[in-house]
Amino acid sequence: MNAYYCDLTIQNPNGLNNFTEIRGTHSPGRENEDVTSIIRTSSSISTNFPSIICNTFPNEQTLKALSIGIERIDEDSFKNCRNLDFLDLSGNRIFEIHEKSFSENKRLNSLLLMENMLTTLPETIFLNQFNLGILVISSNNFTDLPLKISATLKNLVRLDMGDCQLHQLRVEWFRNLLNLQILQLPSNQFEDFPHNVFNPIRELLELDLDFNQLKVIHSDWFGILPNFRILHLRANQINAVDERFIDNNYIVSLGMLNNLCLNDIITDFTSSKLEMRAALQTCFKNFSI
Repeated sequence: MNAYYCDLTIQNPNGLNNFTEIRGTHSPGRENEDVTSIIRTSSSISTNFPSIICNTFPNEQTLKALSIGIERIDEDSFKNCRNLDFLDLSGNRIFEIHEKSFSENKRLNSLLLMENMLTTLPETIFLNQFNLGILVISSNNFTDLPLKISATLKNLVRLDMGDCQLHQLRVEWFRNLLNLQILQLPSNQFEDFPHNVFNPIRELLELDLDFNQLKVIHSDWFGILPNFRILHLRANQINAVDERFIDNNYIVSLGMLNNLCLNDIITDFTSSKLEMRAALQTCFKNFSI
């Protein structure tokens, strides 16, 4: 099916699911079933995502509903959008998502929920998301997440959880992320991590921990990760680094700007491990097992 885009306006301040109808004008020879993408919901207002949209346009593959005031996602909101591949609900006021909201979206590859008001997510919300590759839940108000929330996300490649007010990471969140390559955790409240918290993420390539409150970097957070290359640690309070972390991994880019234990001149490393070790000598000396 060739791409056919729709610019949709919704005026639904009371959060109704079924209007009388959705009106519009199609290009010649086109019908509702031909719509593959709703890429703008300009000048719209709706406190939910009305199920009538997926009932009317069942073949959508791309759907963007940005900053229209959505507060909740109902069980049937996307039930009939079974071909949905990309869903962006960023910049709304979502505080509640039903555990079965995405149960019929088995082809979903990218889900963006950034800049909402979520404090948690249902444990089984991703039960059928075996194809999900990108999940962005940054800039929410999470206090915690269920231990088994990632149980089926074995194909996830990128996870963004920055600016979420998180104070701790749980090993259980990462145990099933067998293909995760990029993990974004900046601007949280982390001071320390559990032993081996990142070790299950065997394909991890890049980790962003900028703008947290870390004071010491422990090698046992990571274990040995064969593909780990990029670590962002800018603007923490780091005054000590376990030398074994550098020995056990193959970091080629280490961002350490605005920490406590480094030479002010050399703060970011993109070359050899020897240069990295030389610049981190003060950090190594400050570390005590």
